Amino acid sequence: MTESTPSRSYTWLFWTLAVLGLAADQATKYGVNAWLDRGDHQITVAGVQHPGFELVPRMFSLVRQQGLNQGALFGLGNDPEHGSKANLFFAGVSAIAVVAIVLWSIRSTVSGSWVLSAALGLILAGALGNLYDRLVFGGVRDFIWVYYESAQEGLLKFNFPVFNVADSCLCVGAAILLLHTFFTPAGPACTVKAPPPSPVKLGGASEQKP
Repeated sequence: MTESTPSRSYTWLFWTLAVLGLAADQATKYGVNAWLDRGDHQITVAGVQHPGFELVPRMFSLVRQQGLNQGALFGLGNDPEHGSKANLFFAGVSAIAVVAIVLWSIRSTVSGSWVLSAALGLILAGALGNLYDRLVFGGVRDFIWVYYESAQEGLLKFNFPVFNVADSCLCVGAAILLLHTFFTPAGPACTVKAPPPSPVKLGGASEQKP
């Protein structure tokens, strides 16, 4: 049984989200870092001073990282001792992922689904945004910090790794793919009809009813 080709294509959605996500990632990275560098923006969290600006008291800030993230998503594997090698490795992984995503997006089963096209467009935006940083700056620029500081104790009760818009695009796109996999109903099973039984032959001739 051959699979029918979807009549509608959402390739435009894939590329629109990829371009807009990449533009938003790079614009926020350049804009926030340049803004924080110009003024004396300082915040104190858990008794430690950081260059940054507090948006939500004790919970959400924009910060100027002293170093680049040369590890994986959310700073995983960011080892200063082997930073350049890690950055080169993850740059290669990102480049392979970009090629794979673009090739995957042109499949008819993907381009015909707005959900899959949107998910892959966001993932491509995130992969390109961080790949650009790794190639140009030698590491990824992170600036979004989500945490929770206890007002009574002055201690961090929750501290999420600093991230960026590209990381957000990657996570949202991956989440959409995961939800689509689990909640999309399976297609109807193909049933094959058995051929009608042939007439029983007796003595070399077909049995005839009187």
